[in-house]
Amino acid sequence: MDGDVVNIEEARAAAGAGGDIRWVARGVAIFAVAGLLLNASALLRNASLMEYGGRRDFCMACMSPIAEGSAVMRLDRLRTWIESIGLSEGE
Repeated sequence: MDGDVVNIEEARAAAGAGGDIRWVARGVAIFAVAGLLLNASALLRNASLMEYGGRRDFCMACMSPIAEGSAVMRLDRLRTWIESIGLSEGE
């Protein structure tokens, strides 16, 4: 049975079936950037609650401009709306 699976996958690879790795990488990058922008205010809030030190300073320095950009584009309102209607995990 394992031999059949290997042969099927080899045949698919030889035929060029499947997704191109560049498209997959682009999709993952877009997903990560969208997640970062949509959750920027919460990530900044979590960074502000960290213990004082270099790690907190680094997180705050990285997240502050991203959170500001998210607020300017009003992307932070989606998370606020979801939390207000009770669809968040903690509810």
